[in-house]
Amino acid sequence: MDVSNQSYISPYSCYINLTSKCNLRCKHCFGGYSKEIHNELGLKDWKKVIDELVRCNIFYIVISGGEPTQSPIFKDFIGYLIKKGIYFILTTNGVFSKDIRDFIVKNRDYLISIKISLDGPDAESHGFIRLDSNEKYNSKIFDLTMDNLYFFKRKKIPLKEALKFAVYFHNEFQHIHPFEDGNSRTTRLITFHLLQSLDIPIIDIPFGLLDEYLSYTKGSKNREDIKLYQSLQKIILFNLKKINKRLSR
Repeated sequence: MDVSNQSYISPYSCYINLTSKCNLRCKHCFGGYSKEIHNELGLKDWKKVIDELVRCNIFYIVISGGEPTQSPIFKDFIGYLIKKGIYFILTTNGVFSKDIRDFIVKNRDYLISIKISLDGPDAESHGFIRLDSNEKYNSKIFDLTMDNLYFFKRKKIPLKEALKFAVYFHNEFQHIHPFEDGNSRTTRLITFHLLQSLDIPIIDIPFGLLDEYLSYTKGSKNREDIKLYQSLQKIILFNLKKINKRLSR
């Protein structure tokens, strides 16, 4: 089959398991992450992967594991991502040191969000699922997880940074994959999916804001990142009010 004249569009995101190492032994886990694998990719190999992702115009990656913060190259991996201009979502059990926590905040400009696993409202319920490295219940695991969770909440990382990235992603994707008629529905669909996956309520655009949104996207000759950021804030607020109204019935 001759595919020489076919057009291909690369994916916009990538899911990476940085390591098989993990500091917990969760009951539900089927990945065998408690067993250390000695032939995992090193930093040199991961740099080649990242370079290839850049070549494919990947906008962001989801970093998981195992527990990614347990990787000995975690900091260097993040550093190279940032050097290459790739944003990231971090999926973690929340059990890591203050040093790692401070490092994550230091690099928040490229952090879209942090997804921290929580399996119950207290130490007993959470610890029933998430056992320590010796497969024992340890109440300190819940305490450390909550301490890190509240730390990031105080830093107000998720919404502001995620929205900034969504604006960048929207306009950059539309630039790389333009439509001849200026139609941005595909771009809008992907952007909304990204925000929804981060638990940001954005379901639809009201007629009152649709014209404004379009004027900053397909109707604009130049990139309008700041104005689009402000427009998305209004759209999210509209959706929040709509959801609250339905819940109050």
